[in-house]
Amino acid sequence: MHEFEIQKKFAEACRTGKLDDLNVDKERLQLYTEIIAINVEDALVNAFPILNTILPEEVWEKVVRDFMKEKLTTPYLWQLPEEFMEYILKSKWKNALDIPFLEDLLMYEWLELELFYRNEVEDEKVFNWNQSFDLNTNVEIINFKYPVHKINLYDYDEMVGLKGSYPLILYRNLETNEIEYIEITPFLYEVIGLIIQGKTPLEAVEEIASKYQIDYMEVLEPLEQFFKKLTAKKILI
Repeated sequence: MHEFEIQKKFAEACRTGKLDDLNVDKERLQLYTEIIAINVEDALVNAFPILNTILPEEVWEKVVRDFMKEKLTTPYLWQLPEEFMEYILKSKWKNALDIPFLEDLLMYEWLELELFYRNEVEDEKVFNWNQSFDLNTNVEIINFKYPVHKINLYDYDEMVGLKGSYPLILYRNLETNEIEYIEITPFLYEVIGLIIQGKTPLEAVEEIASKYQIDYMEVLEPLEQFFKKLTAKKILI
């Protein structure tokens, strides 16, 4: 057996506890398994602190152990949160946890971490209605079904009852290095969506204003101030 295959089998044994044909002492393997489990759990608690708080301790530990046995493949701690999120949403746990806002919460907590590590583009543009813009790499536009960005303001039942549409601009503030959000209307969510696709701001506003049956000329002035704010923050570049 080649060295790489031995390392791969050993890592698998540490995750699953199954020795197979490896010549490793069971007690030593158990020790390595516990060390890996502690490191994995610490990384996931830091990545998903709210989910960790919502779930009973024994349920959280069971989910993490199942993840290690069934899904964990990356050797890099920074990739663990995304793998964990994908595992929950594609496994029995999505229904078993019975949390209506689970998908939104996982995505929100993962994005907070993901945006922190993305390299931003430093270019800054002056806003112009007839110029093309794109999102900076440290920005995501997302429409949640639940207000998970304000989850600390509500108890569980209140959150469940607030199902609706909550479009946000999530971004890393380049001055403070903190993850922040801007709440936007469904109208703005659609306008920005068209801008990202390549339309100029003016073209996007005209199209969505027509859809909402409003006079686009009436919204240009307030929207110009909003877009100038986005370009000043390097959200639109």
